[in-house]
Amino acid sequence: MKKEIFIHLGLPKCASTTIQTVLSQSEDIEYIGFIPDGFEGKYFKDDNMSELFDNNLRFCLDNPSFYKKLICDHIEKSTKNTIVFSSENLTLRWLSWDLPTYTKLEYLKKIFPKDSKFIYVYRNPEDLLLSLYKEELLIGYDKEFNEYVNELYLFRKISYFNDLLLGRFLNNFYDVFPNNSLNIVYLEEENIIEQIGKILKTDFKKCKVKSNISISDDVIDYLIQYNKTTYDFKSNFDQIEMHRSFPSLENDNIKYGLSKKRNYRKSIIKDYISYNLPIKGSCLEIQDRNILNFILDDLSEAYAFLENYKMKNQYLLNYRSFLKKDENG
Repeated sequence: MKKEIFIHLGLPKCASTTIQTVLSQSEDIEYIGFIPDGFEGKYFKDDNMSELFDNNLRFCLDNPSFYKKLICDHIEKSTKNTIVFSSENLTLRWLSWDLPTYTKLEYLKKIFPKDSKFIYVYRNPEDLLLSLYKEELLIGYDKEFNEYVNELYLFRKISYFNDLLLGRFLNNFYDVFPNNSLNIVYLEEENIIEQIGKILKTDFKKCKVKSNISISDDVIDYLIQYNKTTYDFKSNFDQIEMHRSFPSLENDNIKYGLSKKRNYRKSIIKDYISYNLPIKGSCLEIQDRNILNFILDDLSEAYAFLENYKMKNQYLLNYRSFLKKDENG
């Protein structure tokens, strides 16, 4: 039987930890991707794969022929018929010196088999931005949600704002892979693991599901207040989720120092709330109509793309209608 190759492209904050955890446990799949429970920074099966996903496919692809052979060797040696590669860094420009998504896709085309199939998990940009914002707060960001969104939008040509938009991604993907199979999974629809299982023709009933615990909305203002008393990062620009850029940090003390700082805020927030008076909740919805219209225009483009490829989706249509109604209301 011919082996099927799948590449899970992300997006981040779209159940990536859950997906990667069950993939790494499955007995039916050869999984060669990021392992959330990796020990002491060893998050891939070997150092070469770590170097490929954490550095070469993010910043500069050195020696593509070496990595093409490396991937082919992994595929040939596998006894499984389904092989899955996964990294959420493949479709998002975390840092301003990260390669654009289009270039990353071109790199993937150079080193993976031509008949590879792709899995892309979509989450509506408003919810995705809020989830990313919460992680910013855990490393010291001290601005309100709309200030965060406005900053990303203002610098969208070099920030990751545009990478959250489905229409932009589809333009990039089908320009690089006009004939390849793209499977879009919608986070807000049915069980995400069941959706992935249908694509891979397997189930994950024996696998233990793991997901990241997000901070709740009601503690956001306390974190903002607490962060204003510290001397940590005050801008999200080039600082988003520093634990995601660990491979580019040479000093282990810096790496794990940042991780401890992030986890510390999770542990102290309950005590901090108990010693401070209640504060008015900040707005957690995007207020700038220009930004919402920008998202709406992209959704229209995405829906036209999906109609063309006979991949229409009711959730996407409903979300677009919701934004239009909000515009008129």
